[in-house]
Amino acid sequence: MNNNELSCNVLVVGSGGAGLRAACEACAQGASVILVSKGRVNRSGATLLAGANVSADVMCDGASLWRMGVASADPTDSPERWASDILCEGFFLNRTDLVEQYVSQAPARVEELLKAGANVTAADEGGRQIGVPGSSILDVLFRKASASDRLTVLQDTTLCGILPAADGSAAGALLLDIPGGRLISVRAGAVVLATGGMHGCYTFNSGTTGLCGEGHAAAMRMGARMSLMEMVTFCPDVICAPSRFRGSILPYILQCMGYGHLENRLGEDFLSKYLSPGAVELALGSEWNKLLLSYAMYREAQAGLCDEHGGVRFSLRGLTPARRAELEETLPQLRRGIYAELMALHDRQGGLSVSAAGHYFDGGIAVSADMATSVPGLFAAGECTGGLFGANRVAAATTQMLVQGAQAGQSAARFALSAGPRTPDPAALEQLRAEVLAPFSCTGGESPRRLRSEVSEIISRSAGIVRCERDMLLGLQQLAQTDRPVTLSQKERAANRGWLDYLEARSLRACGEAILRCSLARRESRGVFMRSDYPMTDNDGFLCETVLQNGKVSLHGITQPAAEPGRFDYFDYLERVFLRLSYAPEVTVQ
Repeated sequence: MNNNELSCNVLVVGSGGAGLRAACEACAQGASVILVSKGRVNRSGATLLAGANVSADVMCDGASLWRMGVASADPTDSPERWASDILCEGFFLNRTDLVEQYVSQAPARVEELLKAGANVTAADEGGRQIGVPGSSILDVLFRKASASDRLTVLQDTTLCGILPAADGSAAGALLLDIPGGRLISVRAGAVVLATGGMHGCYTFNSGTTGLCGEGHAAAMRMGARMSLMEMVTFCPDVICAPSRFRGSILPYILQCMGYGHLENRLGEDFLSKYLSPGAVELALGSEWNKLLLSYAMYREAQAGLCDEHGGVRFSLRGLTPARRAELEETLPQLRRGIYAELMALHDRQGGLSVSAAGHYFDGGIAVSADMATSVPGLFAAGECTGGLFGANRVAAATTQMLVQGAQAGQSAARFALSAGPRTPDPAALEQLRAEVLAPFSCTGGESPRRLRSEVSEIISRSAGIVRCERDMLLGLQQLAQTDRPVTLSQKERAANRGWLDYLEARSLRACGEAILRCSLARRESRGVFMRSDYPMTDNDGFLCETVLQNGKVSLHGITQPAAEPGRFDYFDYLERVFLRLSYAPEVTVQ
């Protein structure tokens, strides 16, 4: 076996929090592990951005945090109460087994993070969360994973596809060593996908450039079931311009802390034009701000009241010197580095241009509570999975990656060690290699960079914050037309950016089609999903999970007694759901 052919018990694709935690657990179970990182291990992917270098919310029920010594936590809280809140916040589309797993395993995962020396920077007064920088989480997990001699790390390596065995189970993967241009086939007893979100589907997003849905696309090509792919959370207050700061969520962080306000290009407050008084209060005083502020920004853009960058203005205008000093004391990062530059830019301009960006993907690969997909030998964890958060993520994705990563690593190791070595089907390997290498033999095709941009633009137009049937059908038609040959201007395989663009466009197209097909099937508005042609929340017809498999969507009814029967005005239903939460007294909806 040469260095283009590798083998292991467990192959983990993705080196963020979910992937590292899975690798740690698989090694602890006695499995040999290959960990694949598209960039630098523990310094790429979404986890690094968690909290935007301030702090990420790591959540647990208040009683458990209290027992860990977090003095500000609520000792009267419980996992059961937290689970009930997550179901409400997900508008009752959550998989209950995944919610139960999340709340029951969160205390152990959070406590081990603290004991390993993670840097706690903040604690929510009376709440369920502590602040831990994403970089600190990665450092803790990477130290633990690196301590095992069973771990092999492949950096700057991307997933091209899962390799099936003759019986259709997962038996490894084909990878691309980006700097060297080598294709590497890995034979594995089990595969764990921990590839994060599909941020590249949207031209304006808050993720890193490498988040292009490779795991989702590879799972779909294997025939895996996908869950709730229509559910996409947008983050408001993301900087549009200048390009140096584009994608920064600092204004969102400041608004969550109670600083700043939004206005259109005429200097007008605009939330009350589109939201009821109760919804405005939720938008400004609760974790549902992503959902509501993004909608209001969309409506303002439709009304032609955004600036030349397509954004509205986030402003700290009126902030007294004392409040400014208080803010900088709370966030000392504002006094140095890129944040200091951003604050200086704000002061010169009197505000920052912000808009809503693709942020978190609530849907993804369908998994059971042991993180198994519908394909034997294939497991998944973290943001690339779907079902835990239903139609709206308010609980922490950082806790999700820790809980699901640990479970996926354990389950994959047990599967691999009991099933023994698996051999990829040679014909499937050759077919995948031919697809991946196709651009090198093509002449007269188009630029892969242009094609990748075209795919993202189509998805952004047709599967944005508010959708309708006409736009989505057109989007599907246009995406199908992007399945065209490309030609690489650089013929050498090493460090070939065009080749990577081709592979990413291939994955993004598959993800965009899945988002649109599931969106068309859900003829209602619920949580982060809004349709202008179906503005009601319909618990009679669509209290169901959208499941996509092999390009076809089916609706699976959900039994959730907590959901009221009937059809409701979307915003009225949102307020009714909020009032049922255990923390609802923090905001009084009128």
